Amino acid sequence: MKKIIVVGAGFAGLNAILELEKRFRKNLEVSLTLVDREDYHLFTPNLYEVATAEEEFTSVAQVKSSVVLPLSQIIGRKRIVFIKGELTELDSQARKLKVGIRTLEYDYLILALGDRPDFSRVEGAQEYALTLSGLPGALRIRNALEFAVQAASHEVQRGTLRVVVVGGGYVAVKFAGELKSFLDILSWKYGYPRERLEIMIAESSDRLVTGLGKDFGRQVLERLTALGVRTEFHHHAVKFDHHFVEFLNGERMSYDVLVWSLGTAASSLPGPMVLPKTLAGRLEVDEYLKVKQAANIFAAGNMAQVLDRHGQPVPRSAAVAAEQGRYVAQALTCLMQNQKPRAYSLGFYAVTLRVGGKWGVLQTRRWLLAGYFAYWADLYFHFRHYWRLLGFGPAVRYVFREKEIFSRND
Repeated sequence: MKKIIVVGAGFAGLNAILELEKRFRKNLEVSLTLVDREDYHLFTPNLYEVATAEEEFTSVAQVKSSVVLPLSQIIGRKRIVFIKGELTELDSQARKLKVGIRTLEYDYLILALGDRPDFSRVEGAQEYALTLSGLPGALRIRNALEFAVQAASHEVQRGTLRVVVVGGGYVAVKFAGELKSFLDILSWKYGYPRERLEIMIAESSDRLVTGLGKDFGRQVLERLTALGVRTEFHHHAVKFDHHFVEFLNGERMSYDVLVWSLGTAASSLPGPMVLPKTLAGRLEVDEYLKVKQAANIFAAGNMAQVLDRHGQPVPRSAAVAAEQGRYVAQALTCLMQNQKPRAYSLGFYAVTLRVGGKWGVLQTRRWLLAGYFAYWADLYFHFRHYWRLLGFGPAVRYVFREKEIFSRND
């Protein structure tokens, strides 16, 4: 029997295991195992909504249910074995891995563990900054924001309360845009003057969301400015302490809540063999997303350094990770049948970015669109993901629940 193990139930890993299950559903000579430390799939594109969802309008349970999809609901009666646990050791020579105290053997392995915040570039970042890297992190940010406004409301001589977002990338922009409505609500709730609540993005380059082009960044900047978000370019953070951010130009800026969105590195892999990696820890893969210098190991999503035909890294997004997961399943099936798979290439490419309420930016290879339609395009892409995992009916319910819960702040 051929044993295939997928490690990671994110966008890449889950799409890979579901595609494999379709292909080998009737083949009893192939076993499929999914490993993850959690028993749910986290819909990470909505974590910024969790961090800015006011409890006066929606409960913590409702918020969690909108981003947490139980794996039992996704896998159901499919011929997939799920093992909950953390990868503690990988021996690629012996084709074995340890999950907790269990040792699993594999014939083919797909690594899709995602990434983690990379605090290495700024002193004090790990100690003082909050991150949107997971559900607990998003809830911590929400609690920190509410606590800060509540505490400030009791200080008679209090000046400006400042939320500093370090980094002007995709996640930072979504969070800052939605934060405006959340602070409006907190201002009303605790009787704190709204004009004393400031949102600031500190970006080291000369534009926002740098990987998506100047026009995209310009549209985003105009929207954030209209929402009252202050953006400071050429502000390279070098040090954090309990109250201040220090920049390379020598400027020091006070903050009340500090949110980190500056960079990520691939999740680390424990084990005796060192696999080829980039400086950010991403696994180097070939044109079939097979890890270089490793037998029968594939990588997909944010854990892999995938290059396009021009030698440039492809965008790292949930949609691209899902596409790579499905591709790996197809390539692996071909190899198991002694067929040569087609080389990976980025398929239909569209990026949507919501920036405050029912407004967004949509970019494809050919055109750029900003406004209300882009918001609905983003919601459609969410629906398409839910549909692949859960089926049509549950997908419709999830999208309507998402819209109902997170539109209350708009």
